[in-house]
Amino acid sequence: MLAANEANRTKSEFLATMSHEFRTPLNAILGFSDMIRSQAFTPVYDQAYKDYAEEIYKGGQYMLSLVNDVLDIAAIESGNREFKKASISTNALLKEAVKVIAVAAEEKRIELRLDVPDGLPALRADERACTQILHNLLSNAVKFTDPGGEITVGTRANGKALEITVADTGRGIAPDQLASVTEPFSQAHSDPFLSEQGTGLGLSIVKSLIEAHDGVLEIESEVDAGTRVTVRFPL
Repeated sequence: MLAANEANRTKSEFLATMSHEFRTPLNAILGFSDMIRSQAFTPVYDQAYKDYAEEIYKGGQYMLSLVNDVLDIAAIESGNREFKKASISTNALLKEAVKVIAVAAEEKRIELRLDVPDGLPALRADERACTQILHNLLSNAVKFTDPGGEITVGTRANGKALEITVADTGRGIAPDQLASVTEPFSQAHSDPFLSEQGTGLGLSIVKSLIEAHDGVLEIESEVDAGTRVTVRFPL
């Protein structure tokens, strides 16, 4: 057990160090490519150069998001992530999360619904962690739902817990993959034509964050019928 804990700590420290080292050159790539694409100092007359700068910037943003995911999982696993729990309005939290993802859903012609009853109790939780949980769940739902599909965000309180559910009509997850989708660097789709960009850390981060709040993550899914993910916070 001691050897396993030491190996896990060493791995987390390596991931954190590696990720921090990546951020320095990435910041330069993002900064300079943004200056070129926005023509900050001088006009760029060749459209091809503008397009190249745009692609470099997008690639840099994507790489930075991956680095941030790796840093998050490393901090959570090593116990270095601090949680500042406070009273959070559940309604406001959900409305803001849906608002942030609405543009991405609209671009794919996905109908986004928010089903929130009146009188929900406030959450006692870390607001940044809750926002991150919802962003990861909603991003996954949009990513794996085809155009014309639906995503519903719902919640209910049963006295002992507050449940938040994100349900989609997307591609779903095969039964033999359900057990592993919350493992770090796991991806639900092994088919290269179905796999999307990402480290496969989204659900792993969600699981770690909800467990840090003494909560539970549940996933129900059926291939070609959709996925229903529920996070349950104790009240």
